[in-house]
Amino acid sequence: PDSDDDVVIDPLTEVTVTINSNQAANSISIPNNDHLALTGGSLAITSPSTLSSLLINGGSLNANAQLTLTGTSQIDGDPNLNGLIRNEGTLNIVGGHANLNGTLDNPGTIIQSGGKLDFFQGTPTLKNSGLYEVTFTGNGDIFGNFSNAEAFNNSGTFRRNGPQNASTGDIVFNNAACG
Repeated sequence: PDSDDDVVIDPLTEVTVTINSNQAANSISIPNNDHLALTGGSLAITSPSTLSSLLINGGSLNANAQLTLTGTSQIDGDPNLNGLIRNEGTLNIVGGHANLNGTLDNPGTIIQSGGKLDFFQGTPTLKNSGLYEVTFTGNGDIFGNFSNAEAFNNSGTFRRNGPQNASTGDIVFNNAACG
């Protein structure tokens, strides 16, 4: 596709569409149980889009308008996450160092069983009004801070089930009265 195309992938059977080069689309819609895998290169999306499942383990995701994840998605490897991503389903962070360069809005569930979410460039923000649960058993940082304007804004549940010496890094953690 190119940046003017509205892409709809809705086959009769379950499929995984893999992107490993530089691609662009005006919008993308992948409903049902189908998956979009970003393994390298970049994907730029201009208009609001919805994916049932995003499997990302490399490359750069550039969501210039809200990208909504509605099913089960996974982050592994070292991808760059740019723009506005809204998780309404379950997002699993299983390994690597994902670089957040935009806003990750979570009214759903994020389960971090490994890896690290780095608050990278610009004003990276994680807005949690759902559940953010850290379950990994190793030592180390849960988050990394490479920005001067980062924020974790929590009005939901933040639960850390891993070891007590797992650090949330040097990020600004804003916990609302209901969080």
